[in-house]
Amino acid sequence: MAEKIINPSLGGFGIRLHAGRTRMGLSRTELAELTRETAKEISIASISAWESGKRYPRDCEAIAASLAPILTCDAEWLAGGYGQGPGQPAELTPLRRATERLDRLHSGLDDAIAEHRKRLSGSERRALQHGMEITDRLKNELTKGT
Repeated sequence: MAEKIINPSLGGFGIRLHAGRTRMGLSRTELAELTRETAKEISIASISAWESGKRYPRDCEAIAASLAPILTCDAEWLAGGYGQGPGQPAELTPLRRATERLDRLHSGLDDAIAEHRKRLSGSERRALQHGMEITDRLKNELTKGT
């Protein structure tokens, strides 16, 4: 069912948000979940209200800056219609999202590993290094397809 734009003067951001979200193959729930990992966590209700034109974000530029990397578009395009719109086809999105999640996990693990490495024996360090090399190889194999 198509959503009706209640107030077209407020709908520009919502129209671009909807276009970017659907282009990336994301549901509103998925987009909201992805924003949990950014500085600006956004609710499903807010996404829905913005897309339908019922509301407009208070700090549109900050919201756009938070959403732009997820939607692979320029924040300026999302906030005001200027710049590069959404780019990556939806069919490539699941692999890209999985790769990005692996990157975030890998980054977080690096910090934890560095902290714990200080307490490890020599053989434990070698086993840990071997595990990290396997993780890097798997990540490289996954990213070859993107």
